[in-house]
Amino acid sequence: MFNVTPGSAETMLRTDKEGIISTLLEAGCLICAPSCSMCPGFYTPLAKNEVCIASSTTNVPGRMGEESAQVYLGSPPLSPPPRSKVKSLTPANIFKE
Repeated sequence: MFNVTPGSAETMLRTDKEGIISTLLEAGCLICAPSCSMCPGFYTPLAKNEVCIASSTTNVPGRMGEESAQVYLGSPPLSPPPRSKVKSLTPANIFKE
């Protein structure tokens, strides 16, 4: 599951108007309510050995769920390609040009 949590209502509205939200939904993403709740793992805490790309400013083991989860920090424009282009989302797929 690929979770997306816009940082604010303004961001949610802008990305919806740009068609980004519908593209992410079509790709099977879960769009959560705008907030900072994803960082501490309130919505869907990371399970053991899961991998996450976050645009937060802190990468502390266990902050988003299990301590063994791997959290990579990236800027908000860093977004994976649509599922139709990549069969599995991994850091290797995402960072590949």
